[in-house]
Amino acid sequence: MGSLDINSFIERTNMSRSRILSMATLLAAVALVSVAGAARAQSATEIQLSYKDKKFTPAEISAPANTAIVIKLKNLDAKAMEFESKTLHVEKVVAGSTDATINSPAATNSSTNTTRRPRAARWS
Repeated sequence: MGSLDINSFIERTNMSRSRILSMATLLAAVALVSVAGAARAQSATEIQLSYKDKKFTPAEISAPANTAIVIKLKNLDAKAMEFESKTLHVEKVVAGSTDATINSPAATNSSTNTTRRPRAARWS
């Protein structure tokens, strides 16, 4: 039988505990970030918007103040268009006949007047 070196055993046990503690801490941090991200995503207001013949449908959009906004934009024209909102601090080029998702954080949607009329977009 081989002899058991108690110091080597204690050192390996401490190293294993340290690894387990590090892994548990990492998993807890990942879980916390996931929960925070899910809570933020759940509080976002999703708006469906389409663009055709230099017009948006619906003609007016609204969202509660101080909430994140997710705009699902369908460019139904064959040409690319540029969606730009100074109020929401977003600018995005959307290729012709494609969809785009535009995210605006809650901090930029702080207006008490939450109804917006999309303006004509630029196109190329």
